[in-house]
Amino acid sequence: MSTIIIESEEDFNKLRNYKNNDKIVKIIINSDISFKSVFIPISGLEQYTIYIYGNNHTLSNICINSSSEKTGIISSSNNLYVKDLNIVSSSLIGGVLSGLLCGSVEHEVLFDKVSVANSVVASEAYCGSLVGICGNLVTINSKINSEVRGYDVVGGICGMAGSFSEDNNEINTTIIGIGKALGNDVGFCERKTYDKRLSKRFHF
Repeated sequence: MSTIIIESEEDFNKLRNYKNNDKIVKIIINSDISFKSVFIPISGLEQYTIYIYGNNHTLSNICINSSSEKTGIISSSNNLYVKDLNIVSSSLIGGVLSGLLCGSVEHEVLFDKVSVANSVVASEAYCGSLVGICGNLVTINSKINSEVRGYDVVGGICGMAGSFSEDNNEINTTIIGIGKALGNDVGFCERKTYDKRLSKRFHF
């Protein structure tokens, strides 16, 4: 596992064209960061499992504007685990598969103690405040206050997930779309569960 230390907006460029053999990257955020420029989504990590340790720091004023498929800070990944991170005063304008952190996650997503106040506007389907689409979504101990606008399959956290499990969250979102798959947490998923043991499944 390789470790990337993030202490500034520019440090995110360390993830561009990133490669390692074990396909795991650990991102540690060591300071509050206020973004000054329009952020270009990071591609090339679709085969990676990504761990983000926020250390209770805050990312603010993130602005993403892209019409490309799979839009977010990270375009796509294999798995995504995020802990102790705050995101405020941030926005994304995207197309199909849009979420502020990641457009598309192939398998599993975990948000643990994540606090978000942002807006997402997508011209097409599959959009959420944090993730556009994923295999399985787990959200625990988190606060989500977002406005998400899209065509269809629009969710306050994620547009579409194969399953959604949650515990001890505060979710207060505004969802706007013209389709039928709209949800305060997930726009569409096959299975929802409530389980206090969820956090024990993960090893941060």
